[in-house]
Amino acid sequence: MPSRTRRQVLAALAAAGLAGCSALGGSDPSTETPGSTPSSTPSTETPEVFMMTDYNTEPWQRKWEQEVVPGFEDQSDATVRYNLSTGPPQAPSTQELVAEGDPPEVYHNTAVMVAKHALEGDLQPVDGLVDDLVAANGDLHVEYPMRSQGRAHIVPHGLHLGGVLHYRRDVYDELGLSVPETWAELVENARAIDGSDRFDTRGFAVPGISASGDKTRSDFISWLYTAGGRFWRWQDEPGGRVELDFRTEQVRAALDLMSRLAQYSPEPAETGAASTAGAWLDGTVAQCLFPNAWLAGIAYDAESDPAQERSLSISPNTAVAPAPLRDRTLDPPTRGWVRVNGTPLFRGANTQYAEGFLRYLYEGPERQADKNNVTMRSLPPYEGILETEEYRSAEVYQAEDGYFLDLERQLLDEVLPLHAGTRPRTPAARYAMQPIPPDTTADWEDAGPEILTELVQATLVDGKSTDDAIARARQRLHSRLEDGRELSG
Repeated sequence: MPSRTRRQVLAALAAAGLAGCSALGGSDPSTETPGSTPSSTPSTETPEVFMMTDYNTEPWQRKWEQEVVPGFEDQSDATVRYNLSTGPPQAPSTQELVAEGDPPEVYHNTAVMVAKHALEGDLQPVDGLVDDLVAANGDLHVEYPMRSQGRAHIVPHGLHLGGVLHYRRDVYDELGLSVPETWAELVENARAIDGSDRFDTRGFAVPGISASGDKTRSDFISWLYTAGGRFWRWQDEPGGRVELDFRTEQVRAALDLMSRLAQYSPEPAETGAASTAGAWLDGTVAQCLFPNAWLAGIAYDAESDPAQERSLSISPNTAVAPAPLRDRTLDPPTRGWVRVNGTPLFRGANTQYAEGFLRYLYEGPERQADKNNVTMRSLPPYEGILETEEYRSAEVYQAEDGYFLDLERQLLDEVLPLHAGTRPRTPAARYAMQPIPPDTTADWEDAGPEILTELVQATLVDGKSTDDAIARARQRLHSRLEDGRELSG
Protein backbone atom coordinates (compact mmCIF):
# COMPACT_ATOMS: atom_id res chain seq x y z
CA MET A 1 0.00 0.00 0.00
CA PRO A 2 1.43 3.43 -0.88
CA SER A 3 2.71 5.38 2.08
CA ARG A 4 0.45 8.19 3.18
CA THR A 5 1.52 11.48 4.67
CA ARG A 6 0.66 12.38 8.23
CA ARG A 7 -1.91 14.89 6.94
CA GLN A 8 -3.61 12.21 4.82
CA VAL A 9 -3.65 9.72 7.67
CA LEU A 10 -5.12 12.30 10.05
CA ALA A 11 -7.81 13.18 7.55
CA ALA A 12 -8.77 9.52 7.40
CA LEU A 13 -8.72 9.31 11.18
CA ALA A 14 -11.09 12.23 11.54
CA ALA A 15 -14.01 9.80 11.40
CA ALA A 16 -12.39 7.20 13.66
CA GLY A 17 -13.77 6.09 17.04
CA LEU A 18 -10.86 5.03 19.22
CA ALA A 19 -11.98 3.63 22.53
CA GLY A 20 -15.12 1.63 22.51
CA CYS A 21 -18.38 3.53 22.74
CA SER A 22 -17.57 6.63 20.72
CA ALA A 23 -20.72 6.25 18.67
CA LEU A 24 -22.47 7.89 21.61
CA GLY A 25 -20.38 11.02 21.35
CA GLY A 26 -23.39 13.18 20.62
CA SER A 27 -22.75 13.50 16.91
CA ASP A 28 -23.70 11.48 13.88
CA PRO A 29 -21.06 8.73 13.57
CA SER A 30 -21.55 8.71 9.82
CA THR A 31 -20.34 12.28 9.45
CA GLU A 32 -16.76 13.45 9.67
CA THR A 33 -15.68 15.50 12.66
CA PRO A 34 -12.63 17.40 11.48
CA GLY A 35 -9.53 17.70 13.58
CA SER A 36 -9.38 21.06 15.30
CA THR A 37 -6.31 23.25 15.10
CA PRO A 38 -6.86 25.99 17.68
CA SER A 39 -3.69 27.81 16.79
CA SER A 40 -2.13 28.53 13.44
CA THR A 41 -0.08 25.78 11.83
CA PRO A 42 3.19 25.81 13.73
CA SER A 43 6.52 26.29 12.04
CA THR A 44 9.08 23.53 12.11
CA GLU A 45 10.78 25.25 15.07
CA THR A 46 7.65 25.16 17.23
CA PRO A 47 7.12 21.99 19.29
CA GLU A 48 3.74 20.35 18.75
CA VAL A 49 1.71 17.98 20.89
CA PHE A 50 -0.69 15.98 18.75
CA MET A 51 -3.72 14.36 20.45
CA MET A 52 -6.14 11.81 18.99
CA THR A 53 -9.18 11.41 21.23
CA ASP A 54 -12.72 10.13 21.09
CA TYR A 55 -13.72 12.31 24.01
CA ASN A 56 -15.70 14.31 21.52
CA THR A 57 -19.16 15.20 22.83
CA GLU A 58 -20.18 18.85 22.66
CA PRO A 59 -19.16 19.45 26.30
CA TRP A 60 -15.79 17.86 25.55
CA GLN A 61 -15.32 19.93 22.42
CA ARG A 62 -15.90 23.09 24.46
CA LYS A 63 -13.48 21.90 27.13
CA TRP A 64 -10.69 21.17 24.63
CA GLU A 65 -11.25 24.36 22.63
CA GLN A 66 -11.95 26.86 25.40
CA GLU A 67 -10.06 25.55 28.42
CA VAL A 68 -7.51 22.77 28.05
CA VAL A 69 -5.69 23.65 24.84
CA PRO A 70 -5.44 27.44 25.33
CA GLY A 71 -4.56 26.92 29.00
CA PHE A 72 -1.67 24.62 28.17
CA GLU A 73 -0.45 26.79 25.29
CA ASP A 74 -0.43 29.86 27.55
CA GLN A 75 2.06 28.20 29.89
CA SER A 76 4.09 26.29 27.31
CA ASP A 77 6.07 27.09 24.19
CA ALA A 78 4.38 24.11 22.46
CA THR A 79 1.18 24.13 20.44
CA VAL A 80 -1.53 21.46 20.46
CA ARG A 81 -3.16 19.84 17.45
CA TYR A 82 -6.01 17.44 18.06
CA ASN A 83 -8.42 15.15 16.26
CA LEU A 84 -11.87 14.55 17.71
CA SER A 85 -12.85 11.17 16.30
CA THR A 86 -16.22 9.47 15.88
CA GLY A 87 -17.57 6.33 14.31
CA PRO A 88 -15.86 3.09 13.29
CA PRO A 89 -12.25 3.50 12.23
CA GLN A 90 -11.60 3.70 8.51
CA ALA A 91 -7.79 3.57 8.55
CA PRO A 92 -4.95 1.55 10.07
CA SER A 93 -4.74 4.26 12.69
CA THR A 94 -1.53 4.65 14.66
CA GLN A 95 0.24 1.83 12.81
CA GLU A 96 1.00 4.08 9.86
CA LEU A 97 2.01 7.02 12.04
CA VAL A 98 4.40 4.82 14.02
CA ALA A 99 5.83 3.40 10.80
CA GLU A 100 6.45 6.95 9.59
CA GLY A 101 8.20 7.81 12.88
CA ASP A 102 5.55 10.40 13.67
CA PRO A 103 3.22 8.90 16.32
CA PRO A 104 0.70 10.97 18.30
CA GLU A 105 1.73 12.28 21.69
CA VAL A 106 -1.69 11.58 23.24
CA TYR A 107 -3.92 8.73 22.04
CA HIS A 108 -6.91 7.90 24.25
CA ASN A 109 -7.47 4.17 24.21
CA THR A 110 -7.20 1.04 26.37
CA ALA A 111 -4.50 -1.54 27.08
CA VAL A 112 -6.31 -4.05 24.87
CA MET A 113 -6.38 -1.68 21.93
CA VAL A 114 -2.69 -0.77 22.19
CA ALA A 115 -1.58 -4.37 22.83
CA LYS A 116 0.03 -4.75 19.40
CA HIS A 117 2.07 -1.60 19.95
CA ALA A 118 3.23 -2.97 23.32
CA LEU A 119 4.15 -6.33 21.78
CA GLU A 120 6.16 -4.70 19.00
CA GLY A 121 8.03 -2.36 21.35
CA ASP A 122 6.41 0.83 20.07
CA LEU A 123 5.59 2.08 23.58
CA GLN A 124 7.80 3.44 26.29
CA PRO A 125 6.79 2.54 29.86
CA VAL A 126 5.14 5.33 31.82
CA ASP A 127 5.65 3.98 35.35
CA GLY A 128 7.43 7.11 36.56
CA LEU A 129 4.75 9.46 35.29
CA VAL A 130 1.96 7.27 36.67
CA ASP A 131 3.73 7.11 40.05
CA ASP A 132 3.80 10.92 40.13
CA LEU A 133 0.09 11.11 39.28
CA VAL A 134 -0.73 8.56 42.00
CA ALA A 135 1.28 10.63 44.50
CA ALA A 136 -0.71 13.71 43.50
CA ASN A 137 -4.18 12.19 43.04
CA GLY A 138 -4.37 9.14 45.33
CA ASP A 139 -4.21 5.38 44.84
CA LEU A 140 -5.68 3.87 41.70
CA HIS A 141 -8.93 1.92 42.11
CA VAL A 142 -7.49 -0.83 39.92
CA GLU A 143 -4.14 -1.08 38.12
CA TYR A 144 -4.05 -4.26 36.05
CA PRO A 145 -6.03 -2.98 33.02
CA MET A 146 -3.26 -0.47 32.27
CA ARG A 147 -0.28 -2.77 32.66
CA SER A 148 1.42 -5.14 30.25
CA GLN A 149 4.46 -7.30 30.93
CA GLY A 150 4.67 -5.80 34.41
CA ARG A 151 5.04 -2.22 33.17
CA ALA A 152 2.50 0.58 32.96
CA HIS A 153 1.72 1.42 29.35
CA ILE A 154 -1.32 3.65 29.90
CA VAL A 155 -1.47 7.05 31.61
CA PRO A 156 -5.00 6.84 33.04
CA HIS A 157 -7.80 9.16 32.04
CA GLY A 158 -10.89 7.37 33.30
CA LEU A 159 -12.28 4.08 34.59
CA HIS A 160 -14.93 2.12 32.67
CA LEU A 161 -17.02 -0.73 34.10
CA GLY A 162 -18.71 -2.76 31.38
CA GLY A 163 -21.74 -5.00 31.72
CA VAL A 164 -23.55 -2.82 34.27
CA LEU A 165 -27.28 -3.50 34.40
CA HIS A 166 -29.28 -0.32 33.72
CA TYR A 167 -32.99 -0.35 34.59
CA ARG A 168 -35.85 2.10 34.87
CA ARG A 169 -36.76 2.71 38.52
CA ASP A 170 -40.23 4.02 37.71
CA VAL A 171 -41.06 0.97 35.61
CA TYR A 172 -39.79 -1.41 38.27
CA ASP A 173 -41.76 0.40 40.99
CA GLU A 174 -44.99 0.51 39.00
CA LEU A 175 -44.80 -3.19 38.09
CA GLY A 176 -43.54 -4.33 41.50
CA LEU A 177 -40.28 -5.75 40.14
CA SER A 178 -37.13 -6.46 42.15
CA VAL A 179 -33.53 -6.02 41.03
CA PRO A 180 -32.63 -9.38 39.45
CA GLU A 181 -29.89 -11.51 40.96
CA THR A 182 -30.21 -14.38 38.46
CA TRP A 183 -30.74 -14.72 34.73
CA ALA A 184 -34.18 -16.25 35.31
CA GLU A 185 -35.25 -13.21 37.32
CA LEU A 186 -33.90 -10.88 34.62
CA VAL A 187 -35.82 -12.70 31.88
CA GLU A 188 -39.00 -12.62 33.98
CA ASN A 189 -38.59 -8.86 34.46
CA ALA A 190 -38.12 -8.43 30.72
CA ARG A 191 -41.26 -10.49 30.05
CA ALA A 192 -43.31 -8.50 32.57
CA ILE A 193 -42.17 -5.14 31.18
CA ASP A 194 -42.68 -6.14 27.57
CA GLY A 195 -46.17 -7.48 28.21
CA SER A 196 -47.37 -4.58 30.36
CA ASP A 197 -49.92 -2.14 28.97
CA ARG A 198 -48.82 0.51 31.48
CA PHE A 199 -45.63 1.35 29.60
CA ASP A 200 -44.89 1.49 25.88
CA THR A 201 -41.42 0.06 26.33
CA ARG A 202 -39.52 -3.10 25.46
CA GLY A 203 -38.19 -5.35 28.19
CA PHE A 204 -34.51 -5.42 27.22
CA ALA A 205 -32.10 -4.27 24.50
CA VAL A 206 -30.11 -7.13 22.97
CA PRO A 207 -27.43 -5.96 20.53
CA GLY A 208 -26.54 -7.92 17.42
CA ILE A 209 -25.38 -5.21 15.07
CA SER A 210 -22.28 -6.09 13.07
CA ALA A 211 -21.13 -2.82 11.48
CA SER A 212 -19.91 -1.48 14.83
CA GLY A 213 -19.89 -4.43 17.16
CA ASP A 214 -18.49 -3.05 20.42
CA LYS A 215 -21.87 -3.24 22.21
CA THR A 216 -22.52 -6.74 20.88
CA ARG A 217 -19.17 -8.10 22.02
CA SER A 218 -19.36 -6.25 25.34
CA ASP A 219 -22.74 -7.75 26.23
CA PHE A 220 -21.61 -11.23 25.22
CA ILE A 221 -18.48 -10.97 27.38
CA SER A 222 -20.59 -10.02 30.40
CA TRP A 223 -23.00 -12.91 29.89
CA LEU A 224 -20.12 -15.35 29.38
CA TYR A 225 -18.53 -14.19 32.64
CA THR A 226 -21.82 -14.35 34.57
CA ALA A 227 -22.31 -17.89 33.22
CA GLY A 228 -19.03 -18.84 34.90
CA GLY A 229 -17.16 -18.90 31.58
CA ARG A 230 -13.86 -17.37 30.53
CA PHE A 231 -11.64 -16.90 27.52
CA TRP A 232 -8.25 -18.03 28.86
CA ARG A 233 -6.71 -20.29 31.50
CA TRP A 234 -3.16 -20.64 32.73
CA GLN A 235 -1.45 -23.52 30.97
CA ASP A 236 0.80 -24.50 33.88
CA GLU A 237 0.91 -21.96 36.67
CA PRO A 238 -0.48 -18.44 37.21
CA GLY A 239 1.60 -15.79 35.50
CA GLY A 240 2.95 -18.12 32.85
CA ARG A 241 1.58 -19.04 29.46
CA VAL A 242 -2.14 -18.75 28.74
CA GLU A 243 -4.18 -21.04 26.54
CA LEU A 244 -7.72 -20.89 25.19
CA ASP A 245 -10.55 -21.92 27.50
CA PHE A 246 -13.87 -20.63 26.02
CA ARG A 247 -15.84 -23.76 26.84
CA THR A 248 -18.80 -24.60 24.67
CA GLU A 249 -21.23 -25.13 27.56
CA GLN A 250 -20.81 -21.62 29.00
CA VAL A 251 -20.64 -19.99 25.56
CA ARG A 252 -23.86 -21.71 24.55
CA ALA A 253 -25.51 -20.60 27.81
CA ALA A 254 -24.59 -16.95 27.18
CA LEU A 255 -25.92 -17.10 23.62
CA ASP A 256 -29.09 -18.80 24.83
CA LEU A 257 -29.70 -16.01 27.37
CA MET A 258 -29.27 -13.37 24.66
CA SER A 259 -31.73 -15.32 22.50
CA ARG A 260 -34.31 -15.47 25.29
CA LEU A 261 -33.95 -11.76 26.03
CA ALA A 262 -34.24 -10.99 22.31
CA GLN A 263 -37.95 -11.97 22.50
CA TYR A 264 -38.48 -8.78 24.49
CA SER A 265 -36.01 -6.58 22.60
CA PRO A 266 -35.96 -4.35 19.55
CA GLU A 267 -34.56 -6.20 16.52
CA PRO A 268 -30.99 -7.25 17.51
CA ALA A 269 -29.74 -6.79 13.94
CA GLU A 270 -30.58 -3.09 14.29
CA THR A 271 -29.46 -2.66 17.90
CA GLY A 272 -26.07 -1.29 18.90
CA ALA A 273 -24.68 1.23 21.36
CA ALA A 274 -26.10 4.34 19.71
CA SER A 275 -29.54 2.87 19.08
CA THR A 276 -29.71 1.55 22.65
CA ALA A 277 -28.91 5.01 24.00
CA GLY A 278 -31.52 6.52 21.69
CA ALA A 279 -34.14 4.02 22.84
CA TRP A 280 -33.27 4.79 26.46
CA LEU A 281 -33.72 8.51 25.85
CA ASP A 282 -37.07 7.88 24.16
CA GLY A 283 -38.24 5.62 26.96
CA THR A 284 -38.76 2.67 24.63
CA VAL A 285 -36.34 0.29 26.43
CA ALA A 286 -36.42 -0.32 30.19
CA GLN A 287 -33.41 -2.62 30.76
CA CYS A 288 -30.01 -3.10 29.14
CA LEU A 289 -26.30 -3.47 29.81
CA PHE A 290 -24.16 -0.35 29.46
CA PRO A 291 -20.85 0.97 30.82
CA ASN A 292 -20.78 2.89 34.11
CA ALA A 293 -23.93 5.00 34.65
CA TRP A 294 -23.39 6.62 31.28
CA LEU A 295 -27.02 6.39 30.17
CA ALA A 296 -28.04 8.57 33.11
CA GLY A 297 -25.54 11.21 31.99
CA ILE A 298 -26.66 11.03 28.36
CA ALA A 299 -30.30 11.39 29.44
CA TYR A 300 -29.49 14.28 31.78
CA ASP A 301 -27.69 16.18 29.02
CA ALA A 302 -30.62 15.67 26.65
CA GLU A 303 -33.22 16.66 29.22
CA SER A 304 -31.22 19.76 30.18
CA ASP A 305 -31.13 21.02 26.59
CA PRO A 306 -34.14 23.30 25.93
CA ALA A 307 -33.89 22.55 22.22
CA GLN A 308 -34.62 18.88 22.87
CA GLU A 309 -38.13 19.54 24.26
CA ARG A 310 -38.25 16.19 26.07
CA SER A 311 -41.25 15.50 28.29
CA LEU A 312 -39.96 12.27 29.82
CA SER A 313 -37.74 12.36 32.91
CA ILE A 314 -35.58 9.37 32.15
CA SER A 315 -32.36 10.43 33.89
CA PRO A 316 -33.59 10.46 37.52
CA ASN A 317 -35.27 7.10 36.87
CA THR A 318 -32.10 5.48 35.51
CA ALA A 319 -30.77 3.01 38.08
CA VAL A 320 -27.80 0.63 37.99
CA ALA A 321 -26.96 -2.78 39.46
CA PRO A 322 -24.45 -5.58 38.94
CA ALA A 323 -25.21 -7.94 36.07
CA PRO A 324 -27.13 -10.96 37.43
CA LEU A 325 -25.56 -14.42 37.56
CA ARG A 326 -26.67 -17.54 35.72
CA ASP A 327 -27.48 -19.01 39.12
CA ARG A 328 -26.72 -18.27 42.75
CA THR A 329 -24.12 -21.04 43.05
CA LEU A 330 -21.64 -19.09 40.92
CA ASP A 331 -18.98 -16.68 42.15
CA PRO A 332 -16.93 -15.73 39.06
CA PRO A 333 -13.79 -13.57 39.34
CA THR A 334 -15.52 -10.84 37.36
CA ARG A 335 -19.07 -10.19 36.16
CA GLY A 336 -18.00 -7.72 33.49
CA TRP A 337 -14.96 -6.02 32.10
CA VAL A 338 -12.90 -3.25 33.67
CA ARG A 339 -10.97 -0.85 31.45
CA VAL A 340 -8.71 2.05 32.24
CA ASN A 341 -8.96 4.38 29.31
CA GLY A 342 -5.95 6.61 28.86
CA THR A 343 -2.97 7.24 26.64
CA PRO A 344 0.23 5.36 25.91
CA LEU A 345 3.45 7.23 25.23
CA PHE A 346 4.98 6.18 21.93
CA ARG A 347 8.69 5.88 21.34
CA GLY A 348 9.59 8.69 18.99
CA ALA A 349 6.90 11.02 20.32
CA ASN A 350 7.74 14.46 21.65
CA THR A 351 8.20 13.06 25.15
CA GLN A 352 9.13 16.27 26.96
CA TYR A 353 6.06 18.18 25.85
CA ALA A 354 3.81 15.12 25.91
CA GLU A 355 4.56 14.60 29.60
CA GLY A 356 4.03 18.29 30.25
CA PHE A 357 0.64 18.16 28.57
CA LEU A 358 -0.38 15.02 30.49
CA ARG A 359 0.63 16.60 33.78
CA TYR A 360 -1.40 19.65 32.83
CA LEU A 361 -4.37 17.38 32.14
CA TYR A 362 -4.24 15.10 35.18
CA GLU A 363 -1.78 16.08 37.93
CA GLY A 364 -3.76 17.04 41.01
CA PRO A 365 -7.30 16.23 42.21
CA GLU A 366 -8.80 19.40 40.73
CA ARG A 367 -7.43 18.70 37.26
CA GLN A 368 -8.34 15.01 37.37
CA ALA A 369 -11.86 15.75 38.62
CA ASP A 370 -12.33 18.21 35.78
CA LYS A 371 -11.64 15.45 33.23
CA ASN A 372 -13.98 12.86 34.75
CA ASN A 373 -17.12 14.84 35.59
CA VAL A 374 -18.05 15.45 31.93
CA THR A 375 -21.24 13.63 30.77
CA MET A 376 -20.73 10.84 33.36
CA ARG A 377 -18.85 8.85 30.72
CA SER A 378 -15.83 7.84 32.81
CA LEU A 379 -15.33 7.30 36.53
CA PRO A 380 -12.27 8.77 38.25
CA PRO A 381 -9.47 6.19 38.17
CA TYR A 382 -8.10 7.41 41.53
CA GLU A 383 -9.63 6.87 44.95
CA GLY A 384 -11.05 9.97 46.61
CA ILE A 385 -11.58 12.08 43.47
CA LEU A 386 -15.33 11.42 43.56
CA GLU A 387 -15.60 13.13 46.94
CA THR A 388 -13.61 16.24 46.09
CA GLU A 389 -15.40 19.57 45.87
CA GLU A 390 -14.08 19.95 42.33
CA TYR A 391 -15.88 16.78 41.27
CA ARG A 392 -19.09 17.22 43.24
CA SER A 393 -19.55 20.82 42.10
CA ALA A 394 -20.31 19.80 38.50
CA GLU A 395 -23.85 20.77 37.50
CA VAL A 396 -25.00 17.19 36.97
CA TYR A 397 -24.01 16.17 40.51
CA GLN A 398 -25.89 19.12 42.02
CA ALA A 399 -29.11 18.06 40.28
CA GLU A 400 -31.79 15.73 41.69
CA ASP A 401 -30.45 16.07 45.26
CA GLY A 402 -27.16 14.48 44.26
CA TYR A 403 -28.76 11.38 42.71
CA PHE A 404 -26.22 11.07 39.90
CA LEU A 405 -23.29 11.31 42.30
CA ASP A 406 -24.93 8.56 44.35
CA LEU A 407 -25.10 6.40 41.21
CA GLU A 408 -21.36 6.70 40.73
CA ARG A 409 -20.70 5.96 44.40
CA GLN A 410 -22.80 2.83 43.96
CA LEU A 411 -20.72 1.79 40.97
CA LEU A 412 -17.47 2.12 42.90
CA ASP A 413 -18.82 0.56 46.11
CA GLU A 414 -21.00 -2.26 44.76
CA VAL A 415 -20.14 -2.97 41.12
CA LEU A 416 -16.38 -2.42 40.90
CA PRO A 417 -15.58 -5.06 43.57
CA LEU A 418 -17.49 -7.61 41.45
CA HIS A 419 -15.54 -6.62 38.32
CA ALA A 420 -12.05 -6.05 39.67
CA GLY A 421 -10.99 -9.65 40.16
CA THR A 422 -8.17 -10.81 37.93
CA ARG A 423 -8.44 -13.28 35.06
CA PRO A 424 -5.59 -14.86 33.08
CA ARG A 425 -4.10 -12.28 30.75
CA THR A 426 -0.85 -11.80 28.88
CA PRO A 427 0.11 -9.35 26.12
CA ALA A 428 -0.75 -12.02 23.56
CA ALA A 429 -4.17 -12.58 25.17
CA ARG A 430 -4.81 -8.83 25.17
CA TYR A 431 -3.95 -8.75 21.49
CA ALA A 432 -6.33 -11.66 20.84
CA MET A 433 -9.16 -9.68 22.44
CA GLN A 434 -8.78 -6.67 20.13
CA PRO A 435 -11.93 -6.18 18.06
CA ILE A 436 -9.87 -5.93 14.85
CA PRO A 437 -6.07 -5.92 14.61
CA PRO A 438 -4.80 -2.35 14.22
CA ASP A 439 -2.51 -3.38 11.36
CA THR A 440 -5.48 -4.03 9.07
CA THR A 441 -4.65 -2.45 5.72
CA ALA A 442 -8.15 -2.60 4.24
CA ASP A 443 -11.10 -0.50 5.31
CA TRP A 444 -12.58 -1.90 8.52
CA GLU A 445 -15.76 -2.94 6.74
CA ASP A 446 -13.61 -5.22 4.53
CA ALA A 447 -11.46 -6.62 7.34
CA GLY A 448 -13.90 -9.33 8.35
CA PRO A 449 -16.27 -9.31 11.33
CA GLU A 450 -14.95 -9.10 14.85
CA ILE A 451 -14.79 -12.58 16.42
CA LEU A 452 -17.41 -12.24 19.16
CA THR A 453 -19.72 -10.03 17.13
CA GLU A 454 -19.66 -12.61 14.34
CA LEU A 455 -20.50 -15.32 16.88
CA VAL A 456 -23.53 -13.44 18.24
CA GLN A 457 -24.75 -12.34 14.85
CA ALA A 458 -24.44 -15.84 13.37
CA THR A 459 -26.64 -17.36 16.08
CA LEU A 460 -29.07 -14.55 16.97
CA VAL A 461 -29.52 -12.81 13.64
CA ASP A 462 -28.57 -15.22 10.87
CA GLY A 463 -29.91 -18.43 12.43
CA LYS A 464 -26.73 -20.41 11.76
CA SER A 465 -25.67 -23.50 13.66
CA THR A 466 -24.63 -22.61 17.20
CA ASP A 467 -22.08 -25.42 17.30
CA ASP A 468 -20.51 -24.27 14.04
CA ALA A 469 -20.44 -20.64 15.18
CA ILE A 470 -18.78 -21.55 18.49
CA ALA A 471 -16.23 -23.77 16.75
CA ARG A 472 -15.32 -20.95 14.35
CA ALA A 473 -14.99 -18.46 17.21
CA ARG A 474 -12.72 -20.86 19.11
CA GLN A 475 -10.54 -21.35 16.05
CA ARG A 476 -10.26 -17.61 15.43
CA LEU A 477 -9.43 -16.82 19.09
CA HIS A 478 -6.77 -19.53 19.13
CA SER A 479 -5.28 -18.23 15.88
CA ARG A 480 -5.26 -14.64 17.17
CA LEU A 481 -3.56 -15.79 20.39
CA GLU A 482 -0.84 -17.49 18.35
CA ASP A 483 -0.44 -14.31 16.26
CA GLY A 484 0.09 -12.37 19.47
CA ARG A 485 2.73 -14.81 20.64
CA GLU A 486 4.58 -14.45 17.34
CA LEU A 487 4.53 -10.67 17.68
CA SER A 488 6.10 -10.94 21.14
CA GLY A 489 8.82 -13.26 19.84
